[in-house]
Amino acid sequence: MIHAAPLVARIGVAVVSGNELRVIYLMRERLGPDSTPIVPVNRDAESALRLRFSQRAVGVPPMAFAGYRACLCFRGQEPPLVPGSDRDMVAFVARIPGAIGYVAAGTP
Repeated sequence: MIHAAPLVARIGVAVVSGNELRVIYLMRERLGPDSTPIVPVNRDAESALRLRFSQRAVGVPPMAFAGYRACLCFRGQEPPLVPGSDRDMVAFVARIPGAIGYVAAGTP
């Protein structure tokens, strides 16, 4: 599977497969290989980057993904955090063990 955007991750692995990424963002995998809690980070709901990521990497249309997330919230699971920019995404992932997110191509 081709990722929709470059990943930034701090989850204890060098490569994340398409299936692993899907499982992480659907909140079906909660711990990394070193037992660190995984913290998936999203872009804002109106972001074109999030749209591409949801469709290509997660394989779920954005509206269905939002419904799925609402069900998880109802069960007590928090939705992914949403930083305001690619720079904020990179900074967040650098600070938080277990964080994984995506940014626009060419983001430093």
